[in-house]
Amino acid sequence: MFFGPSGSATAVITPMKCNMAIHYKRFAQQLMRQKTAGVGGVVVCGTTGESASLTDRERQRLVETAKNVMGDIPVVAGAGSNDTRKAVALAQKMEKAGADALLVVTPYYNRPPQRGILLHYQRIAEAVQIPLIAYTVPSRTGVDIEPDTYAQLSRLPHVVGVKEASGDAQKVKKILEVTAEGFEVFCGCDALLPQYFEQGASGAISVAGNIIPEAVGRICEKGVSGDRTGCEEEYQRIARVIRVLGCDVNPIPIKEAMRLMGTDNGKCRLPLCRMATGHRLHLEQVLRSMNLL
Repeated sequence: MFFGPSGSATAVITPMKCNMAIHYKRFAQQLMRQKTAGVGGVVVCGTTGESASLTDRERQRLVETAKNVMGDIPVVAGAGSNDTRKAVALAQKMEKAGADALLVVTPYYNRPPQRGILLHYQRIAEAVQIPLIAYTVPSRTGVDIEPDTYAQLSRLPHVVGVKEASGDAQKVKKILEVTAEGFEVFCGCDALLPQYFEQGASGAISVAGNIIPEAVGRICEKGVSGDRTGCEEEYQRIARVIRVLGCDVNPIPIKEAMRLMGTDNGKCRLPLCRMATGHRLHLEQVLRSMNLL
């Protein structure tokens, strides 16, 4: 399994200073927290890491920092674009920076047909020598990956799995039925962790793991082992936290939660912004009720 026995990986935030430059020292501290918690991997420069507003040089330095901290623990770098040429170039840069694998979102905005999506991934996979994890999140991109495309995608060189964030856990079993042996599905929806594992997911790439990595790890361990009851019980212990982190656009709530819990990682870069007062008060209330403050 790509993320080890626990199957748990955290999509880490990107801390910012007051001038909106990246706070690399704080970033390293956040990664050490993940390493100490025993995560099976981290994803940097992803949606939670504000990938859309990072420069290529910033991405490279974030990956280099992550590898220095995480050591043998897999560091997965976001390398998506809706321009295939840019995605190829970025993937190669992330590989050169030391990433252990790539997380490549489906081409957004363009809304390509399935053939175009497959060709997009094929060009990237052929340009690198490290594993590639596809990423489908239709609510952000406007496109999804269909079963026939998954079947072909799973047979491309280096493609090892998909972060599935459509919100439809039933798709997991369908994906596994058509893909090559060893192709893995990673849950990209914290609110549906037990359902994804019940359908056969072999791991999760979690937002909530930024603040409760041990708890997310326990959910994943139970889910991967097939302990459905245990998985559900562990999930219910933190369900309120996971739900409240969905009250605004990711990563706005998780950054605010970390600030409330004592680690100010700065604002999100525009056009993302601080939470509305009502949402922030609700978030604080939930965190306090869960003894996280």
